[in-house]
Amino acid sequence: MLWDHYTRSSLYNTFEDKETLYSEALCHYKKTRDYRINLLVNSSSAKAGIRYYFDYHIASAFDENLSGSYLITKATIGLDTLMNNFVQ
Repeated sequence: MLWDHYTRSSLYNTFEDKETLYSEALCHYKKTRDYRINLLVNSSSAKAGIRYYFDYHIASAFDENLSGSYLITKATIGLDTLMNNFVQ
């Protein structure tokens, strides 16, 4: 698994302490959330906004450079594949 080689101390050493780690995580979440909201708000129409929103999430789910990002989406895609293999 991706996170198996990380330890609490290595994370805290990277981010100084628990509070800094938490603050950085919140800042990252806010940036990505703001980007997704802007896809919806700044689109020419509701239909276009929804299309851009889902296109963004689909592209992100398959982007190998985003290791660990969109874990729930990637897990869902993995479950989809697992279910398809099971049904066949």
